[in-house]
Amino acid sequence: MTTGPVRVAVALGNQRTEAAAVTPDGHPVAAVETAATGSAAADVDAALARLLAAGPVRPGAVAAVVVAGNWAATGLHRLGELSPVLAVRLAASPRSAFPPLAGWPEALRTAVSAGEVIVSGGRTVDGSAPEPLDRTGLRDALAHAGATAAAVSVTGTFSGVSGADERAAERIIETALPGLPVVLSHHFGVLGLLERENTAVLNAALTGVGRRVTDAVAAASRERGVHAPCFVVRTDGTLMLAEHAARFPLLTHAGCDAAWLRGGALLAGVAEAFVCRVTRGGVAVGVVRAGRPRLTPGRRMIAGVPTTVAVPQVVTARAATGSRFLRAIEPMRDRGAPDQLVVVGPPDDLPAGLPGFDDVLRPRQGEFAAALGAALAPVGATAEAILPRGTPAGERRATLTRRAVERAVGHGADPDAISVVEVSELPLPYLPDSPVRVRARVEGPPQLRVRPS
Repeated sequence: MTTGPVRVAVALGNQRTEAAAVTPDGHPVAAVETAATGSAAADVDAALARLLAAGPVRPGAVAAVVVAGNWAATGLHRLGELSPVLAVRLAASPRSAFPPLAGWPEALRTAVSAGEVIVSGGRTVDGSAPEPLDRTGLRDALAHAGATAAAVSVTGTFSGVSGADERAAERIIETALPGLPVVLSHHFGVLGLLERENTAVLNAALTGVGRRVTDAVAAASRERGVHAPCFVVRTDGTLMLAEHAARFPLLTHAGCDAAWLRGGALLAGVAEAFVCRVTRGGVAVGVVRAGRPRLTPGRRMIAGVPTTVAVPQVVTARAATGSRFLRAIEPMRDRGAPDQLVVVGPPDDLPAGLPGFDDVLRPRQGEFAAALGAALAPVGATAEAILPRGTPAGERRATLTRRAVERAVGHGADPDAISVVEVSELPLPYLPDSPVRVRARVEGPPQLRVRPS
């Protein structure tokens, strides 16, 4: 029986649910699986029950619960689960060739739209306001759509420079429509008005799904005597507290894919590799670089809509043999691609060999790669902003790093163990005064808290 703190993770799949417990230093203590039912609450409860019944872990030793799942992706396919969204754009001109939700798949737009409105507001690249926020126009739009909207998104021009108008609009919405989720686009990047707007709208549409899932996970944990903080796996394979996942459910899209990619590489003891997950339904392949899932390059499409959210680059095939498999993975075999292939999944489903790879690793406990990858993942956070070119480079980088660290702590990271993963700058010479986009990314282990059971 383990008496020290452990992290417990549950990975929700379409066919099976994995659960695993690890010590803070990464040593697996127990791992089990259950059949998937399609209900997050039932699957988490069943997996926790079996894991705790296995013997080594007692409820009071659980210091963190981590959940990985693709419920955001599922919600975008089961259109009836989405919340109707009033999409508010703040811009200098009320007319646009590309109004909110332009170009969306018709069925998705019909399911999501509770109305679209453009009111005066927003900012310019230097942070100034070309037009004051039209508070009266916004209140009129809210009065008109308030009966049908279950959430509101707000997108202002250049809100990455200044989110003041988005925040002011949020206060008006909270007064007019108390209790409705309000999603601000500047939480999802700084460039690309339409992509930010699409991301904010999709996220708002998923807030009902996100809240139901995270509430169900918390209830299942309490039912089993586990009172530890709950984390959710993000699209990039890092973690955030469940309360943030409920507010930003789109950031959990493909979280299970990110978990098995990370877990496969960790189990094999490699930092760079192709990772192939084999199930009875087929195979999925992705790439791990520096221990992290490689994310989609280029346009970031989710449910047929351009967004700012990068998800793991994963390709699928019906079988892990023959030319179809080779054609499926060919786009990922660019210059410098890893030579090793890690294969994970239920042992009875693993093929004897795979075409195109001489170095194939089949790590022990590979059938639990998703759960172990989730249990061992760090908390992550990113901060991004457009800053004046005249600001000293060191000051720009320090400012964004500080913001990223603050967000990581808010997401549940141990404040004494956060490390900087990346700080990058991108000059924007096509904008007036050539500002700079600065981005900082940090990671750190979750802060573990053991509470009496």
